[in-house]
Amino acid sequence: MNEILTYMLTFGILLGIFFGLTNFFTNGFITTFLRIKASRGKKVLVKIRGRVHDYFKIGESKDGFLIYRDLKKQTRTISLPNSSIYRCLNVYWVDVDEEKNAVVDHDFNIVSGFDAVKWNYYLEQALNKPNMNNDNTILIVVLILAGFTLLLAIAILITLTKGNTQILFAIEKSASVIGSNVGVNL
Repeated sequence: MNEILTYMLTFGILLGIFFGLTNFFTNGFITTFLRIKASRGKKVLVKIRGRVHDYFKIGESKDGFLIYRDLKKQTRTISLPNSSIYRCLNVYWVDVDEEKNAVVDHDFNIVSGFDAVKWNYYLEQALNKPNMNNDNTILIVVLILAGFTLLLAIAILITLTKGNTQILFAIEKSASVIGSNVGVNL
C-alpha cells in the first residue's frame, strides 16, 4: 500500500511541475484557456496584440460590447461586431489591438476604434446618474414654483399698496379673524 501512495504522490508532483512549466512557457495561456473552457461558452478568449508581445485575457460579450481587463487591471469596453468573433480550439476568440483600442477582424483590418477609457467613464457616468422619475421630485418642483408665485404676488401687492396702508390693515385684520377662529391670536 505504501508503494501505491508514493507512486501517486510522485506522479502528482510531476504532473504539477509539468503543468506549471507549460503555463509558464505559454505566458498563462493554459489557465486562461481552461477557465474559458469551463465557462461553457459564456466567456470569450481575448487575444490582445500588444506592442511588444501578445497575451490572452478573459472577456465577455454583452449587448454588442466586449468587456475585458488588461494587464493594468483596468476594465475596458469596446464595441464588438458579431463578424469578429471566431471559434478556435473549441472556444470563442476575439482579437484586440492594444494600441488602437480596437477589435481586429480575421484579415487583420481594424473594425472599431475609440478611446476605451473615456468610453468606459461615460458609460459608468450614465449608469450612475440620479433617477429623476420620482413622484416626490415632481411634488417638490410644484411646491417650489408655488412658493415663488406666492412671493411674486406679495411683492406686487406691496408695490401697489405703498401709499395706501388701509389694504394692509384689512389683510392683517382678516388674518387675525381667521387665526382667532382656529385658536391662534396674531
